[in-house]
Parts: sequence; structure tokens; C-alpha cells
Amino acid sequence: VPVMICLLDLKCSVSRSGIRHMTQEALQFARVHDSSASTSKQAAECQQFLHGLSVGVGSANARLRRLGFTKCALISRFGLLTVGLSKENKLLYEDGSPRRDMIVQQLRPVIQLLAS
Repeated sequence: VPVMICLLDLKCSVSRSGIRHMTQEALQFARVHDSSASTSKQAAECQQFLHGLSVGVGSANARLRRLGFTKCALISRFGLLTVGLSKENKLLYEDGSPRRDMIVQQLRPVIQLLAS
């Protein structure tokens, strides 16, 4: 049975040391969901933050169902990336669109974990 997997990337700014600090929008989302996460790594490990994302995915799926999408088009699993999608790491094209081939290649372990 096919499943829809969604990889989520938070809007972050990267410090010189490589830490991905969440933007104001992501921080606000964290606070609304009682999370003290301030980096993408903390968010990926925080149950409150992940629960907030799960609620959002559930809302998106409900809307897709109302629009007539079948079950196989709904997001059944999601993962929060701790590595950002960027032009620098070749995961985005120059126009900002995702390079799916490179995403699959570089993030294969994450995708396989979600697919299992």
C-alpha cells in the first residue's frame, strides 16, 4: 500500500557554528504548543512541537479529504528535518524549488525510517 511521506523543514537562520535557529514564525509556533525549542534539532526532539505539527498535518489531511483526495494522497507519516533544504547543500534549485533526486539521495536514511 503506498503511503505519502512528508519531510518538513523549519524556517531557520544558521549560525557560524552551523546551529539552525528557528525564525520568529517557528518560535511562535513552538510557544503556542508549549515547546521551549529554539533550534531545529530541539524541535525534532520535542514531543509538544511534534504534536503541534501532527495536529497541522491532521488538518491538512481533513482538507484534502473534503476536496475529494483518496487515502493514498493523504500524509500518513512526516518527519522534521534537522538539515535544511538549501541551494548550498544542493537540495534546492536556484529558483528555490526542491531537487527531489538530491533530497532522496542525501536524506535516504530519514526517508527509509519514515517508510518502514
